[in-house]
Amino acid sequence: MRIEDGGTGLTEADILDLQGRVVRHLGPVWVGPRGRIEWDGTDASGSRVSGGVYLARLKRGNNVQTSRFTVLR
Repeated sequence: MRIEDGGTGLTEADILDLQGRVVRHLGPVWVGPRGRIEWDGTDASGSRVSGGVYLARLKRGNNVQTSRFTVLR
């Protein structure tokens, strides 16, 4: 997941299912300009998530960026 704001700082990401439930929380991690946060496709308990559509919500300071993506299994 790439954050597109061009800034730097502590960044957090939530992976959500389409019902808005948090599947996995990542961070906080330090991310530079146009940096990335990697997700290994597992939920909070370490199990692989099912194939389907998910949302990624990236937060750095007051900037929140949401994107939709599909996991193929």
